[in-house]
Amino acid sequence: EAIAGEVRLATPEAFGTYIIAPNIADFHDRYPDLLLELMPESRAVSLANREADIAITVDRPPRGKLVVRKLCDYQLGLYASADYLARHPPIRSAQDVAAQPFVAYIDQMIDMRGLRYLSEVAGEARPVFRSSSIVAQQKAVASGVGLGLLHRFSADSEPGLVRILPDEVEITRSYWLVLRPEHQKSPHTRAVIAFIDDLLARYRALL
Repeated sequence: EAIAGEVRLATPEAFGTYIIAPNIADFHDRYPDLLLELMPESRAVSLANREADIAITVDRPPRGKLVVRKLCDYQLGLYASADYLARHPPIRSAQDVAAQPFVAYIDQMIDMRGLRYLSEVAGEARPVFRSSSIVAQQKAVASGVGLGLLHRFSADSEPGLVRILPDEVEITRSYWLVLRPEHQKSPHTRAVIAFIDDLLARYRALL
């Protein structure tokens, strides 16, 4: 029986933009009659209010009437552009980091606790640019305006970006798969979950 219908998937922005979207042609080839609606955002969504059918989050949901499964861990590192590093004194230790200009999230617009990681690296950091979008942050860091904490699976392949202090600065977070119990046995929902699992098996070494 053909798998058909619509599934709305909510993800953190980096996951949706750099892992799901680039592989959507493969998904369409596998399930041509299944429409995937992707919501890559930095805000939390409500499955109870049916904003999405499946959610991937960086915070484990509290106990409740949800099906929750850990997908994988991922790492963030400290990055700057090659141009920025050429124009500034060398960054040789974590003590040199706090004095640097930073690119960061807008504090008031972070819904997910797992996105609050700047203070773990540079509590006295001086932001020179803020954005609710991690993609915009990565592009800003690549422009040379300052340092940023970025996902390794996207930043390592960004031309001109250089990882700083890889042995001293690394943040680990986790992705969680969340859905309502009534969707657990739905063929089209299970198809999307299987696709996500296949992608993570391929991306495992990059996370």
